[in-house]
Amino acid sequence: MTAYPVSWTAEKSTRGRVPVWLPYAVITPDPSMTECALGLGVDRQSARMAREFTLTTLRDWGLEELAFDIELVVSELVTNALRHAVPHLASSRPIRLRLLHHAAHVVCAVYDPSDQSPVITAEDEFAESGRGLHLVDALAVAWGWMLLHPGKVVWAAFSDTPIR
Repeated sequence: MTAYPVSWTAEKSTRGRVPVWLPYAVITPDPSMTECALGLGVDRQSARMAREFTLTTLRDWGLEELAFDIELVVSELVTNALRHAVPHLASSRPIRLRLLHHAAHVVCAVYDPSDQSPVITAEDEFAESGRGLHLVDALAVAWGWMLLHPGKVVWAAFSDTPIR
């Protein structure tokens, strides 16, 4: 699977169609969608807080069966934001998590003030890090990012009907 920057189209997903509303929904609130958001600090508790927020939100939406995969992806995206965006946090744009549920999809979107695009590193079985985006790629229907000037949003979409 491939991550898609701003210009991706719905036909590029290898595991199902990505809805055409997704790129706009992650940057613009839409009252027709169910969504929740959480602002995060820059301490080591942020990833845990994001996972707890995700689990609580998915329970409230009746989608608890999706929690394991989505919590793992949220944790990876927040950790990446903390690792790569902290030097940019002098700006007034903090790290923020948004969860969206619309039609047959759940989307997690992590905003951070860095303009640095995410990069999947070559697989290295001896590396101590660098596997997070491989996990995102394996678990999400599709994922991508958009530069926002300043900052970016990295998102991952999931089907709200788990494959058994």
